[in-house]
Amino acid sequence: MMQTIKGTRDITGKDAVLRSRVINVLKKIFERYGFQPFYTPVIEYSKVLKTKISDEMLGLLYEFKDKSGREIGLRYDLTLGLARYAASNQISLPFKRYQIGRAWRYEKPQSGRYREFWQADIDILGVESAKADAECLACISDALKAIGIKNFIIRINSRKLLDKIASQIGIKNKIKVYQTIDKLDKKSKAEVQEELEKIIGKGKTQTFFKRIFGKAQESDDIKELQKYAKSYGIKLKADLTLVRGLAYYTGLVFEIVMKNKGQVALPGKSIAGGGRYGDLIKKLGGKDIPATGISIGLDRICEILRQQTKDMQQTITKILIIPITQENEDYAIKCLQELRQKAINSDISYKKPGKALDYANKQGIPYVVFIGKDEQKKKKVKIRNMKSGKEMFISLRDVKTLP
Repeated sequence: MMQTIKGTRDITGKDAVLRSRVINVLKKIFERYGFQPFYTPVIEYSKVLKTKISDEMLGLLYEFKDKSGREIGLRYDLTLGLARYAASNQISLPFKRYQIGRAWRYEKPQSGRYREFWQADIDILGVESAKADAECLACISDALKAIGIKNFIIRINSRKLLDKIASQIGIKNKIKVYQTIDKLDKKSKAEVQEELEKIIGKGKTQTFFKRIFGKAQESDDIKELQKYAKSYGIKLKADLTLVRGLAYYTGLVFEIVMKNKGQVALPGKSIAGGGRYGDLIKKLGGKDIPATGISIGLDRICEILRQQTKDMQQTITKILIIPITQENEDYAIKCLQELRQKAINSDISYKKPGKALDYANKQGIPYVVFIGKDEQKKKKVKIRNMKSGKEMFISLRDVKTLP
């Protein structure tokens, strides 16, 4: 039996319907905030993917040579493609875009995390002020609420502040330190501390931990973000332990995590994250353009919604039309097209009536329409609610909206 490659999976049935619904809602909210749709290739030149990349991320790249010997790879996020585009093209600023698509990382698959995964990104290029960061966080906050995710905390920090603290302590390999701290949502504090001691020594580790786990400090960029967030009506939690693992972050960083009833962030339950990547576009050969963005992890989001939802839709079809005999098929098709013109998701059965009802039940189609001799003669239809069993004999023009 042929299987999918480890870390990938087929998305079908209820899961596919749920994901489609989530994507449609996200697009609606993103566009409401003025973000424009944007698409980039899933493959990029390796040198693009390796721009400001850490050694750890380097080991997660899917890269290979194509038939012409060019070194290319699968994108590991959606930001690099945007930065490459901005570096190579004249763009009108500010540039606001959203992109929903797949990315790949060769990491250990686990719950809600795959080697092939889906992200939903929004970014603003060309705005130095934290107004852009607040706009992104407000948009993502509204988007999460719109799809049914409400129990979350928005954590923020500043790479500039962390750099200042690290410099004061005498830490040189900052990126390696930040990537180690970023494992706090997967490992215990003691495990991370032990790992960090191997990099910078016991004394510096203890001092660094004392600073980041102590009373939260606020830099100028954090204060500015807090001010604009207040205008948007969103609450942010400053947290010096938040670093974000990617090497291209240069300023504000943020992460959205699920919380429990005690309003405490749940470890390992990050559902979105992002921040400032101030010099990435310049590193790719473009102008020095300020940039910020945030990405939702669609796989984790869909997993949470699946756990929250008792009765998930199996299908997006609202009505299944069942012609009783072959003589009724022409009228049945005319009825089918009329329903579709009314923007009602409809399908027609290719099975005999008895088996067609079994199919509708298995697929979870909420309504069936019978087309027989009487219906065709009177130019009406018999519609059955599959849940209640109630039937109505009505004209198609009266089929306007269905729950």
